Amino acid sequence: MRNLIQRDRPVFCIEVEESHLRRYGTSSKALIEHFLALDYSLLRIKTDWPTDHLALPNERTDLFTLCMQQRHYQTDLLSGSNVELEFENDYYYKSFETSGRQRHPHVAAVPGPQSDEANKLDSLVTRFQGNIQSRCSKMRSRSYHARSDSRHQTV
Repeated sequence: MRNLIQRDRPVFCIEVEESHLRRYGTSSKALIEHFLALDYSLLRIKTDWPTDHLALPNERTDLFTLCMQQRHYQTDLLSGSNVELEFENDYYYKSFETSGRQRHPHVAAVPGPQSDEANKLDSLVTRFQGNIQSRCSKMRSRSYHARSDSRHQTV
């Protein structure tokens, strides 16, 4: 897998939720640092539930610029080699501190009209966010019904 990532340098849309990662023996810190070690930086999409991240290859400054130009969501940039996270709750971190070689310090939101590419990215992020929210809602509903059903079973 590492060879494939190094060869093709894809963009990843990932959800970083601490409690889910702990169930599988890892952590948000480990996942983020794994991508940093692969020469990626992450953009955290800031929403009411800020667990969605884009992992972008560091050499793709064009993608960083497009992401920072989009106006739909605010983002946090995580780059370097190490990260320390401070958690808001069991699911997501509220703040972070990165260390090591920082990438893309020159990338900032650029005022002015959005390009077609930035508009396409806005649309992609909106669809991605909508799909995640829809799946979470369905999972919560199924989980609620499963718990409700188990309470009504007799032994």
